[in-house]
Amino acid sequence: MTRFFLLLIFMILMMKGLFAQTLYLIPGTGADHHLFDRLDLADYKTVHLDYIEPKPKEEFEQYISRLAERIDTTERFALIGVSLGGMIVTELAEQLQPEAAIVIAGAKHRNELPTTYRIFRHLPVYHLIGGRTMRWSTKRLQPLFEPMDEEAEWLFKDMLNAKSSAFLRAAVRWMIGWERTTYSDSIVHIHGTKDHTLPTKFITADHLIEGGGHMIVYTHASEVNRLILNILESDN
Repeated sequence: MTRFFLLLIFMILMMKGLFAQTLYLIPGTGADHHLFDRLDLADYKTVHLDYIEPKPKEEFEQYISRLAERIDTTERFALIGVSLGGMIVTELAEQLQPEAAIVIAGAKHRNELPTTYRIFRHLPVYHLIGGRTMRWSTKRLQPLFEPMDEEAEWLFKDMLNAKSSAFLRAAVRWMIGWERTTYSDSIVHIHGTKDHTLPTKFITADHLIEGGGHMIVYTHASEVNRLILNILESDN
């Protein structure tokens, strides 16, 4: 009898691993897989969809298509994206039909972007700013506006340093020129009330994290983690 129960438990664990969703984690513009270090998603297989280098003058849709090639749609999967990654999740949600799509500190359509983005659409002076200048100014200004502890600030700057100038320039161009006006009803949006990069006054979020800034996936990891697990479990 004991052997039978041990075998049963083993089979259940094997089946759980076999049929668990694969979570594709997509970071923000200046981030990489380290952004998700404080999350505990051990019950799921996780794949970090870190950014690849853009081709010269590559359009957002073309770039997303190249990222999508790294997603195995023959298995159960879910998408989780932060900031720019959230915009990518919004695009992929309609193309790939994931079992769950979660946007964190991101935007689901262009009207959720701040007014400055819309101004730059018609006054594209950002073309005159180089990638190195973007990196330098972001490292100094972002911590002034976004609430983050010392460790989070160090990580933010370290990840940003690793980004190429070509990618940073392309990412800014993609965000400012984003055309999307609708989004899938299946998307669940998590946002911080103190996000100054993408202010909540422009956002329609399903879950608001009090006091959270643009790096809530790191600074408020336990709250974000709980929400992610609840969302994934409700979709099973």
